[in-house]
Amino acid sequence: MSKLIAVDLGSHRVKLAVYEGGFGRYQLEQVLGARVDQDEVEAPTPGARLAALTELLRQLPSGGRPAYAAAWPAEQASLRHVVLPFGDKAQVEKVLPFEVEGMVPFDLEDVELRHRLLHQEGGESHVLVAMVEREPLVGWLSALHATGADPRTVDIDADVLGELSREGAQAVIDLGHTRTLVSLCQDGQVVAARALDGGGRQLTLALAQALGLTWAEAEDRKHVATISLGAPGPSSPVQVEWEGEETTSPGQAAGTPPRPLAADADGAVLGQALVPLLAELRSTLIGFEDGMGVEIDEVLLVGGGSHLGGLRDLLATTLGVPVRLADPGTGPTAQTDPGSWALVHSIGARACRGKPAALDLRHGALAFKGDLYVLRQVGIYGGVFAACALLAGTGMFVVRAVQLERQLSALDAEIAQAVADTFPGEIDPEKVDSASKALAIMTEKSLEVTTRVDTLGSILTDEPPTVTLLRDLSQAMPAHGEARVDVDELSMNSSTITLKAETDGYEAAARIESSLQASERFKGARKGDEKKARGGGISFTVTIPREVEASSTGEEG
Repeated sequence: MSKLIAVDLGSHRVKLAVYEGGFGRYQLEQVLGARVDQDEVEAPTPGARLAALTELLRQLPSGGRPAYAAAWPAEQASLRHVVLPFGDKAQVEKVLPFEVEGMVPFDLEDVELRHRLLHQEGGESHVLVAMVEREPLVGWLSALHATGADPRTVDIDADVLGELSREGAQAVIDLGHTRTLVSLCQDGQVVAARALDGGGRQLTLALAQALGLTWAEAEDRKHVATISLGAPGPSSPVQVEWEGEETTSPGQAAGTPPRPLAADADGAVLGQALVPLLAELRSTLIGFEDGMGVEIDEVLLVGGGSHLGGLRDLLATTLGVPVRLADPGTGPTAQTDPGSWALVHSIGARACRGKPAALDLRHGALAFKGDLYVLRQVGIYGGVFAACALLAGTGMFVVRAVQLERQLSALDAEIAQAVADTFPGEIDPEKVDSASKALAIMTEKSLEVTTRVDTLGSILTDEPPTVTLLRDLSQAMPAHGEARVDVDELSMNSSTITLKAETDGYEAAARIESSLQASERFKGARKGDEKKARGGGISFTVTIPREVEASSTGEEG
């Protein structure tokens, strides 16, 4: 089975999610994380993150050539929502570069430009555009290649967060260590995104400076404190307002008296440190709603800072919408801080689908060339070796020629014996006196076998083999993330295919039935005999008539 490894180069912790599978069906097997060296003096450097990545890669089993997927930081990209006055996709491709040329302070020749068509209505095309300066991107890819984690796909992290959204208008907020991502999603698709300065690092620094703590002490106390806003005063200078409402302080409802000063000094310090970020978050969401003409239904909170005490309630009060922790999935990521793993889980979920995303930066000149690079290196070193051999002198050449002659003689004998062993009783090894004769014998025998295969093929029926049927049945099942399918029994006869299985509930069983019916070959599938099983799941039976399968196969042929 092949491996796929998702990489999150976080500034507090580098994370890997290891998947195993193939043909677009992967299972999450393992997650790994390594802290990035840092202190209160400066934010973590790219070199420190790469060092943590190198350490993680050493922990992986050796052998094999896994595929890697990574995400480019949104704070180093420009994401814009563009409306074009026409609905032709080809015209969008042509006009878009001219439309966005004035949106960035550098020449478009130095920019990687990607776009995704969001929707079309009233003769207009709504497009999400991503622009990334090429030089830093190339340097970043080269550094990853040097670690051995050369990514086949590179999405933009703020866009990848759309994997956590399902339906309606949702805002995904990723409170990271040095930056906060805000992604507006409509029905599971990111339509606008922004990266804000500030995150968990600023909160740790605020605690350390206000209370005279070391970096390690401040980190520990941050994670056990309950965030609260102290009484308004000189330390709370930021005020924001919704249109048509009274001016309020972040976290304070209009018309309510000021909050009393919290008894928890740590929580009060954290609350005051969060005030600027809260104001920016609220302003950003207002801008999204106005610009996109939507009303946000809820906020999904992820990131390393998502589990800070009191943060969810504070955000809900400040933003005026429900806030809940997003669930990145079960399995190895079901830890005490699942929000920390949400981004790497999302990178892996998108990469496992096997279809390149519209904003994937590994495109054109930057397309993945890992295999070609290896071949080029082999060619380079082969040329160097040849040059050195020529410089070694005639004497060494003669010695080597004699050695090779002896080796060739030995190989001829091995080839003759191999041919004789392949056709016992038919070939005398003494008559195979050269490699060319061995090749002639093998060619003749191969032609005889081919003729027999062709003869057998002419009498075979059109009925597809059982292996093909099992493969098609497996591919018709829903993805593992959509519905669990544990098959207990599979039987086939000339008229029906019967499958007895277990899943998580009635809704999952219905999804399995619908997925099978979506396949032309299994459109007659019907479920029944649903019973509750141990552990809260249900057992059920799916019956598929072979007549439908046969007619579908005949139409395809």
